[in-house]
Amino acid sequence: MAIHELRPMTTGEILDAVFGIYRTAFVVMVSIVILCQGIPTILYTYMLLAGGPFVEPELFFVSLFLRGIGATVSGAAIILVVSDTLLGKNPDTGVSLRMALRAFVGLFVAGLARLLLVVLGLMIFVVPGVIIVCGYVIVEQVIMLEQPKHAISALPRSWALTKGYKGKLFGLIVILLLFVQLIPSIVAGALAALLPAFDAYIQIGVSLLQLVLFPLLPVAFTLAYYDLRVRKEAFDLEFLSAQIGMDTDPVPA
Repeated sequence: MAIHELRPMTTGEILDAVFGIYRTAFVVMVSIVILCQGIPTILYTYMLLAGGPFVEPELFFVSLFLRGIGATVSGAAIILVVSDTLLGKNPDTGVSLRMALRAFVGLFVAGLARLLLVVLGLMIFVVPGVIIVCGYVIVEQVIMLEQPKHAISALPRSWALTKGYKGKLFGLIVILLLFVQLIPSIVAGALAALLPAFDAYIQIGVSLLQLVLFPLLPVAFTLAYYDLRVRKEAFDLEFLSAQIGMDTDPVPA
């Protein structure tokens, strides 16, 4: 039995569903994040404790590069975990990671193209850059769930699906970034100012917290992707089941 009905949702309903799926598949998703981003996070934390990017520039760029790869793979794997969870399936960490790794080149190419377009938009003016971010925020979902022949075609597909809903997606992005990135960083900064002797432990704590919270991003944008498909294409669980090659009956525990 599916744990979530695919139907048009408000931003509040999407966020409520995000935390429901996050609780349901917490162990699987956090395991994926740790496997993909654990070592880069350790390197990044060590770099910060050693004096920061100006003192350890090589370590900074290596950790940043590895974190980017880890975030791409773990985010793509979590997209598949969300689809399994929506169908009431038991997500498989190994299968999800293998499929994400197979799609890595396409994810990288599409992600690089998106980055270039965003930078160009920001150079022209800030607003076009923000619009581009919102228009291409579900590129990874298109690649992983629709498996287009050419990964770059995920960009126009994402743009078409988000047409008319970029404002809603912008609000979702802002809320998630506040919760996952900004608020933990602000709290860490305040604690470090009050307790400078514990700065190292605070930095480590924030890094671990952000790892644990990371799955909220791909979960939310995957739900947003399905929300848009429901609104524009009458997408439902039957289509979802066929799309990822599964029936709608849950896997026995």
